[in-house]
Amino acid sequence: MLTDEISLLRYSDGCWQAHGTPFWGEFRAAGINRLFPIAGLYLLKQASDDRAEPLSLKEALRALLPCVLFFTAEKRAHETLLRTLMGLIEEIPCHRLHFRRNAEFWRVIAA
Repeated sequence: MLTDEISLLRYSDGCWQAHGTPFWGEFRAAGINRLFPIAGLYLLKQASDDRAEPLSLKEALRALLPCVLFFTAEKRAHETLLRTLMGLIEEIPCHRLHFRRNAEFWRVIAA
């Protein structure tokens, strides 16, 4: 597990990668400070079944924006953020993962 709270996504070495951070939530554990290539993004939604629903670019952008920590009012920085997010969601498949509270949802991701 990289982290249970804040993850860093970055384009480097020709692909999008997820990095561990020192920020931990309720697990209060030490994450691994490594990086891994990202194959897909899954926005979580607890449900009565397990399934992955593809998101359009517009839906993915709308879902990701509230997840971004961003502390500036500078217009150019906001434009750069939007370009970066669009680059991410144009390259990485985004889904809404409907899941039950058990480990069965992993089969949906593996498919």
